[in-house]
Amino acid sequence: MSADLARVDRLAAWWRSEPSNLLLWAEACAAALAAGATDTADRLLHDAEAAGPATRAQVQPGWLRMLHRAGLHAHGLAWLASVEAAGHLHPLALGPAGLLAFDAGALVQARRWSAEALGHDPAQPEALLVRGCLALADGDVQDGADWLARAGDRLPRDARVLVARGVAALARGDAAGACALLLPALAGQPGHVGAWHALGWAHLLLQRRDEAQHAFGQALALDPAFADSHAALGLCRLLAGDAAAARGHLRRAHGLDPANLTGAYAQALAGGEVAPATWARLARRLLARTGPDGASLAQAVLRPH
Repeated sequence: MSADLARVDRLAAWWRSEPSNLLLWAEACAAALAAGATDTADRLLHDAEAAGPATRAQVQPGWLRMLHRAGLHAHGLAWLASVEAAGHLHPLALGPAGLLAFDAGALVQARRWSAEALGHDPAQPEALLVRGCLALADGDVQDGADWLARAGDRLPRDARVLVARGVAALARGDAAGACALLLPALAGQPGHVGAWHALGWAHLLLQRRDEAQHAFGQALALDPAFADSHAALGLCRLLAGDAAAARGHLRRAHGLDPANLTGAYAQALAGGEVAPATWARLARRLLARTGPDGASLAQAVLRPH
């Protein structure tokens, strides 16, 4: 048995000796998920919920947040489907459920669970964040900004909220405001690919090509398959007059995703169809536009990847 699994067993045994200590339960679950022992984590959840509805109210939100942090979105959605079908999903779990669903790309569930969460608690922060992100992904910038301002009132330093508010500012054409939100967000969540991509656009709109290239490069270092960041680097090189380097990035972007929106606009700029003076409008259109699969760039940028 590995040291990690031995630690899980010790924590689980300790919790079972003190079943009312839910901090111990959470530590045991988190250790099990980190060790890849999802079956053990599932059993710990089942045993904790067996104590009754009062315990369910405490463990279900924490369970979903742990699955979310571990990137186990499919596991979370499967668990949510079974618990909801049994009528055992606690209202306090609806906000975390909506955020997990949004990051999993399950937008129908994200919309429904976040709305239900706000029906129980109009100030539930994760639900406010999801509603704002959904509005931005739908292209409704003002509605998204309004929801996210409310989320910011509840969680003023939360990195995810700051990222979303930064994307909203960018979509309004406020590049300086976007930078002011995205930089502290990235200090708290440096692995957020979409935040680096959005920061690159903000710098580009402020005519800071070197800073833009750095930000797009950071996005690609985290996710080399993010076609829009390849295309954005191509756009940077195009604006710098380096057509050969631009073509290389745009070919890479097209190879990864022939429908990527940034690449399409970079090609339009290269062909004289889009003038540099329209960059602010360009950023807004890029964030709102959807590709052939129905997914918007804003939706991709808002998820941490």
